[in-house]
Amino acid sequence: MSLQDQEVTADDLAGLFRVSRRRIEQLAQQGTLTRVARGRYRLQDAVHAMLDELAEREGPSELQAERLRKLRAEATMAELELARQRGLVAPIAEFEASQFRFTEMVKQNMLQLPHRLTIRLLNESDETRFKEAVRGEVITVLTNASTEIKRVIQQMRDGRPINEPDQNE
Repeated sequence: MSLQDQEVTADDLAGLFRVSRRRIEQLAQQGTLTRVARGRYRLQDAVHAMLDELAEREGPSELQAERLRKLRAEATMAELELARQRGLVAPIAEFEASQFRFTEMVKQNMLQLPHRLTIRLLNESDETRFKEAVRGEVITVLTNASTEIKRVIQQMRDGRPINEPDQNE
């Protein structure tokens, strides 16, 4: 009798694969193992089925896991490149430079407020006009900041580096 035709019992399979007889019966009920007679299985078919079952239970091999990791990394890189092309992301160095320029602009404008206000309000005694003047200067600083942010966003959308000033500045 060839190995291909040899039949074994559930107990034989349980011993061979170090599982319980109950587990062999469960696998037969699930259709993983095929009985050739009551409590009997074709050895070759059972070995193949059990190896497949064990491989599924253990999960992917290390090589498969590495291939999957590489595939995911490549997909992430492709998504990032597409987002960059669409102007949805910018290099960190450009963003940092832009933020520095923006912060410096706001700082300089805020530091100029006392000088501009002193000249305008030197002899001002009306509290309402004084507050309006201060408010107007603060609004000017914030409006300039907003304009700068819009300019940087437009540069990103146009695909231009955001750390270089516009030509008309």
